[in-house]
Amino acid sequence: MEVLNNMKTLNINTYRKLIFQFVNKEISADQFEKDYISLFREFRDTGKVLEDVVSDIISELFTDVDAYCSDPELRDDDDIDEIELINRAKSSLKKLLDY
Repeated sequence: MEVLNNMKTLNINTYRKLIFQFVNKEISADQFEKDYISLFREFRDTGKVLEDVVSDIISELFTDVDAYCSDPELRDDDDIDEIELINRAKSSLKKLLDY
């Protein structure tokens, strides 16, 4: 994953960069889903602790990413499409940038 390979340490800016790439359509929704889940797990596994506000934002977006379903045939009422994922990612990015 490019964003992880370019960062020696995981921190809030790692998340900001990845979300920025997605909302600016530098990467696809499917790539964002894969990279965000990987980043979330890697960050969790390092044992690093973020402030509660940041952790809440990151976790909420993780839930949104988990609800993303690219295939309309498989999508149910609890799933979201790419447009909704972009909207939620934009909201999360704004919160992270305002922090």
